[in-house]
Amino acid sequence: MDLSSEEKAQQEPLPSSVTESLLFKLPPELRNEIYRYAIISNRDLPVTKSHGIPDSALLSVSKLVRFEAYEIFYRENVFTYIAHDYDPATLILGYRKFSGRAPFSSVRLKHYITSHIHCSGTRCWKNLVTWFHLAHQGVCYGLVIARGDNPELNLLSGLFEMAMYGPRITTSALDFLLKSMWPVFVNLNQEWDED
Repeated sequence: MDLSSEEKAQQEPLPSSVTESLLFKLPPELRNEIYRYAIISNRDLPVTKSHGIPDSALLSVSKLVRFEAYEIFYRENVFTYIAHDYDPATLILGYRKFSGRAPFSSVRLKHYITSHIHCSGTRCWKNLVTWFHLAHQGVCYGLVIARGDNPELNLLSGLFEMAMYGPRITTSALDFLLKSMWPVFVNLNQEWDED
């Protein structure tokens, strides 16, 4: 019978430093509350291209602490991906982190990550087109937002939803659609014309 890495970690004997630690003499529920107190932020954690996805120093204390606190940290904090100039680089970082490359239960965890996308800087059409293509290929997240009063954001959101979840369209059809939509974006906001 093959055991998962989680099951193996639970069955391995604990080192004496762990068994002697007062922390690990506490019940798991109480340890989880201590972890929450130490690693849950009351504000969004920014994810940037230069700094990547934030981590907590607590997750580096030991393998067992990381095993127990990892999911709490990533599931109960809110992450804001900064897409500067509509560059999807930070979204690629997030997608890779939570698509099975991170330890333990991240494959299951990625469905519970709470995150926002914040577009800053200038509107860059080339970056946006790259972002649409990556989202269409399933390489990163798209900008999907609740409908509001902003026609530009509503249009972006609708196009991302179509590219990611709608009927499969070819890359050339997506290119044609984006080329056709560019004048509409320029009409909504002249900054799109500055590329």
